[in-house]
Amino acid sequence: MPRADQRTSHLVGQMRFVLYQKNVHRLTTLSQSTDSASHYGRRNHKKLLMESGRFPNPSVAGFPIMNPAHRALISAVLLSAASPIACAASTLENLNAAYQRESNQVVLYEAFARRADEEKHTQAAKLFRATAASEAIHRDIQKRAILKLGGHIEAFKLAEATAATTEENLKSSIKEETEESVSYYPGFVKSAKAEGLKAATRAFNYSLAAEKRHAGFFQQALDGLAANTPIHCYVCKDCGLLLTTLPARKCPLCDEGLKAFKTIS
Repeated sequence: MPRADQRTSHLVGQMRFVLYQKNVHRLTTLSQSTDSASHYGRRNHKKLLMESGRFPNPSVAGFPIMNPAHRALISAVLLSAASPIACAASTLENLNAAYQRESNQVVLYEAFARRADEEKHTQAAKLFRATAASEAIHRDIQKRAILKLGGHIEAFKLAEATAATTEENLKSSIKEETEESVSYYPGFVKSAKAEGLKAATRAFNYSLAAEKRHAGFFQQALDGLAANTPIHCYVCKDCGLLLTTLPARKCPLCDEGLKAFKTIS
């Protein structure tokens, strides 16, 4: 092999080795992650190097020690290209913010449901329970997206859930859900799309579509509060969509069949 080609081959081999080391380090430090793609990448890179007979090690004869400056440059390039954390920092922050928000809403809506039951507003109580179930699914979807990106769940303290009257709770819920659908999730979706992160984009879209409906359902409950107007609640266990009427064949958001819907009473 010509000397120039040999040097190129060695350089490519060492670049692959750096990538392999980065994946090993990532899997070690993020042991709770379920990122199977990185695990596959680690095994695949090692397999390629072993099969080619080029598993570079400076201590092995025939492999020149890379210039430290070159190694640092290659390491930085590979890390930025291979690590989801490096290219998805803003989306990971958004996912954690959304995860915390949804977690707090689950607790809050459950408290609102109990207050509505106490005040004999049984239909409003049902809607609050259904919304809490919806938000819990969104919370879990966001958690999976965080782990898939190689991130971690940031520690936080749940906000204290304080319930006012059912009428006041419905009004505050309308305001909260409207804010999320107008000025909160749209930006998260845009950011995740720009970074090409499908799991995060899907998680945010699921929440966005649901929040738009939640505000309307709370308004209906508020309008019919005095009459305790009956309301039916169905939650898709796959995407968290809350509906008051079952669709004809499948979930309009995630395309799951009717078996995915849970009736909330």
